[in-house]
Amino acid sequence: MNKITTYIIIIIVAAASIGGAYGINRYYFTEEDDVEKPEKVVEEGDQVTVHYIGWLEDERIYDSRRVFDSSRDVEQDTIISFVERPRGEPFQFTVDREEVIDGWVENVVGMREGETKTFTVPPEKAYPGWSEDLIYEFDTVETLPVYEEVSIETFQDWYGEEPESSLVVTDRFWNWDKTVLSVQGDMVQMMHDPDVDEKYTSYIHRSTDWTTKVLSIDSSEDVIKVRHQVEKPSIIDASYMDLHPGIEGFGEEVSQLRHGTNQNPEDTRGIVVDTSDDTITIDFNDEVNNKELTFRMEVLEIQKGVEPSGTP
Repeated sequence: MNKITTYIIIIIVAAASIGGAYGINRYYFTEEDDVEKPEKVVEEGDQVTVHYIGWLEDERIYDSRRVFDSSRDVEQDTIISFVERPRGEPFQFTVDREEVIDGWVENVVGMREGETKTFTVPPEKAYPGWSEDLIYEFDTVETLPVYEEVSIETFQDWYGEEPESSLVVTDRFWNWDKTVLSVQGDMVQMMHDPDVDEKYTSYIHRSTDWTTKVLSIDSSEDVIKVRHQVEKPSIIDASYMDLHPGIEGFGEEVSQLRHGTNQNPEDTRGIVVDTSDDTITIDFNDEVNNKELTFRMEVLEIQKGVEPSGTP
């Protein structure tokens, strides 16, 4: 065998060895970039991070659908649902029916990271708790006494000062003048002193103005007649209405009824849903209860198989 043939054989063997080693390396040590990563899909038990926005429609109140909740900042001061939840940051939850509503679980399962979906949830898979007992009607025209008598202790608690004859204070609910007529024993006699045809803002909460117009005053009959004026969808807090002398304890009544229907008993706000010449109707149920809700959700991140962390 001549030298040229020997050199050719050496080159072939070396090339085969290098190629074999490279092939083994490619087989056993595949570069990470060459592997197709499985696409993450949401399953029950996963923890997901999302941005979302929710709308509802309530023909009693709104002309069109409106935002009731969102993970993003929303310039809308009439949102009253889930007020304790921070906004402006993504929302994280475990896909579990004890943690979020059924409608969310059913619709987020199968979504992929980066996917956005709009879906509608019927009341029975959202927030079905609702009670007709939490809808109240109040008379638009009301009569109340001109004269009022309270204990000195109550007067001090209400107005923070000692009662004395001719002292003028502002009524806590009606927001008009009230004059002390006399102090006898441990009792204080007072007279309501509004002006006829004048309007008084008797209730102030957020952007809600509940005004009361004085229709007439008859001191001899001990009667003041007023007309309440409020627009829907004003937000009214039952606990504030306790200041009305005729419905003390109203806030506690609403709280107990909400507790009985698995609604947050600490949130005693309601929405004026109807007004007429005769009545003002206020619904103290959560505004999302018994409503069809629409959501748009964007899945930002999926963490597989995380144990439920509890209700957010």
